[in-house]
Amino acid sequence: MENTLSRDAQTVETAFRFSEEVLTAWDDEVSKAYDLLSSLSVAVAEKACWWDERLPYHINLLDILRSGETDHSRILFQILKYKTPTGRFEWLESLIAFIQERYGKFQNIKVYKPLITAENMRIDLCVRESHAYAVIVENKSHGHKDEDLQLFRYIGKLIAKGYREKQIHVLYLPPESSREPQPQSWGEYGERFKDRYVNFSFRDGVLPWLKERVLPSVKDKDTYLFSALSQYIDHWEGRLGLRAIEKDKNMSIEKIILERLEISPATVQENFAEALVKIREKRKELQPILQHLDNLEQRLLRDTGVKVQERFWEDLRRQLLLKGYEVGALSDKAVDIYNGTCKLIYIDIPFYQSKDEQRLGKKYYVRIGISEYGNFVYGFRKAPYPTDSVIEDCICERFGKAEDEQYWFTKRTPSDSYALNFLTFESPGFNALKEASKREAFMGVLADEIHAYIQDFLHFAKERGL
Repeated sequence: MENTLSRDAQTVETAFRFSEEVLTAWDDEVSKAYDLLSSLSVAVAEKACWWDERLPYHINLLDILRSGETDHSRILFQILKYKTPTGRFEWLESLIAFIQERYGKFQNIKVYKPLITAENMRIDLCVRESHAYAVIVENKSHGHKDEDLQLFRYIGKLIAKGYREKQIHVLYLPPESSREPQPQSWGEYGERFKDRYVNFSFRDGVLPWLKERVLPSVKDKDTYLFSALSQYIDHWEGRLGLRAIEKDKNMSIEKIILERLEISPATVQENFAEALVKIREKRKELQPILQHLDNLEQRLLRDTGVKVQERFWEDLRRQLLLKGYEVGALSDKAVDIYNGTCKLIYIDIPFYQSKDEQRLGKKYYVRIGISEYGNFVYGFRKAPYPTDSVIEDCICERFGKAEDEQYWFTKRTPSDSYALNFLTFESPGFNALKEASKREAFMGVLADEIHAYIQDFLHFAKERGL
């Protein structure tokens, strides 16, 4: 049979190879746990391959594109900002009602004219109405760890914007409800937010809400909308092992796991409590290995991630210089995020000189950089001196104004094929950067996109006599 190990299995297998030198120094118990996890990984992958060749044909674009955490934030953002022809935020209203009914929380929230933002203030999603309420939506779709004092910092950002602590709510979105925020993430707020916090896991919260409240409300004629939501629901059912067509596959994999854990079917049927204890004991035994894999992942990101960025910026600067731009020096502001795995790197390109008499000759810049979320972005940055209001108005008229941005008039991420996240390295574009032949073409098209963006504004400004 062809070796078609799943991506996750290959990742684990690679990590095992890296970790072998460390495992030699571990005690026998940890070594046994490693052997168990390794054999489970291989056995499950082989069984999954066997089933994949026999299951009915099934296609899901999100599965194919291997959507990352930020992709899920953007999808949920699009869902929440949906409005009816009369201007009602129907699906956001249904979400709040769903939480109120199922969890008895968020009772004081009434949706009128909310501001919904994605990846703003480093918060995955935020829903707020001035002087009324604010909801922090923390997306953990890929199981990433809580950052140091993560929720504490997010709450502080909203308090700084004028919200009282009792107006702020937290919605936590892990894949499974068993995952809770780490106590350190809350800081001093943990106990005080117990009545304004909901673990809204994708399995027990997001999926039921989408299936029971959102999808049934889509009109028959909205075929694209219905298709998009159906694909998203199907994607999560696949990730969580809930697809009906994969029921037999999942049961056979679970049988293999029980056999390797030496738990008999009779124990499961007749004494589920004993089976549960055994499963939890095995999870505890495997935890040191899983922790080691997490540490290894962070080390690889820390040691190699910045090097990948440096090569990327060298290639991009060269492409832009060839197009005749005056490219500023590369700067990282001496700021690292996420334990040094991603730098807030940027370069500036002057594109316009003010003709205002008081600011004659002052330059305006296109900034190209990495955002605080690790995403590659570009746009028009604010000047460090008093701005030329005519230029600012022209930029915002052409591209729209970025909300709550201290340093940008407006910014965007590249088109999907060229989007990159230097924090997770999960973006499909990184596949092209691996090979020299593909990298050259990739960087050329990316530079063309930025060039077209600048020229678009210059033509627009010229039409208005600037």
